[in-house]
Amino acid sequence: MTYMSNDNPDHNKLNKEPENSLVTTGGYVTLPFDQEQFKDFVIGLLGKPQTIEQRIYGKFEVKLQDIQSFHYLIDQRLTQQNKALLIQFRAKIRFSDNSSITLNSFEDLATYNEVRPLISERVDLSWDYLIQFNDKTHPEKQSIDINIVTNREKILAFLGTGESSFFEITIKHTARTWGMDIESLLTSHIKSLLDSEERIKKFIRQYNGWIGLFSGILFFFGSVVGALWSTNLFIKKQVERINASINLSNEISDKISIVAQYIASSDASRQYLFVGIFLFFTFILSIVVGIVISSMADNEELSFVLLTQSSFKNRLKKIKQSKDKWKAFIISFIVSLITNIIASYIFMYLTEK
Repeated sequence: MTYMSNDNPDHNKLNKEPENSLVTTGGYVTLPFDQEQFKDFVIGLLGKPQTIEQRIYGKFEVKLQDIQSFHYLIDQRLTQQNKALLIQFRAKIRFSDNSSITLNSFEDLATYNEVRPLISERVDLSWDYLIQFNDKTHPEKQSIDINIVTNREKILAFLGTGESSFFEITIKHTARTWGMDIESLLTSHIKSLLDSEERIKKFIRQYNGWIGLFSGILFFFGSVVGALWSTNLFIKKQVERINASINLSNEISDKISIVAQYIASSDASRQYLFVGIFLFFTFILSIVVGIVISSMADNEELSFVLLTQSSFKNRLKKIKQSKDKWKAFIISFIVSLITNIIASYIFMYLTEK
């Protein structure tokens, strides 16, 4: 199929070019396809490919050389296995102030140096390749997208897995085997970039809600035990006092009178009123304790995209805050137990009088 412009009549010269080549001379463009082949070629470029998607959660620290390694890995695999031509590369860097910058070549990314005091939080990488598969008669477009995300909106993290840092792979392909091979290659490489998380910290973070609930129940249960202990001591003392009064008299009528006077007194009613007030306030406090401890336990392992100087400074700041939060979790749990014990002793001391 040949397209010819009106400003160059030398059509015979173009027809002498060898087949299976794309020729551009002057105003001519010759494609070495017949009409049916040209249709297949356009479909390969513009048709709807199949899609493979994968999302990998975890803790990581990605630097510029790690991002470059993705490009080298992909380009090496494609050029070794097939006739591949990179037709477009894009890297979009998003910052904490909701601004972004788009780099339209790998060379721009390799020399990227941000001088503004911005904190990078996400990178979206995209490759478009034109690949000639061995079983195809024409090249086809394949696309690979990798999104590196370190900070999602809190509501999305809450509704999702609780994790806010992940790698997201999207492969649009026309050859299923090729797509699965690239997905496996990238998944293995991404997992090598993930840092392991301490099991105890992961357990506490994943079950922070249950830990907060358990802490609140434990706090209230301790208060109930303290109230029962105080009430038992009160009853024991009242029984001892009544028995002592009864033993002072031999008359049945006097003994009955002593018991009746005790029943008519307000000591027992006052004790049970104090117990009710104590349990009510400790119940409210136990809810507060559960919420505080749950929030302290929800301390996700941090991930970073380190592409600016401000990002490195922010990393040190965030790591310190995370360590302080773990300390606050431990301290808040211990303080809640100590507070519960002290409150129970104070209640018993006050009700003894």
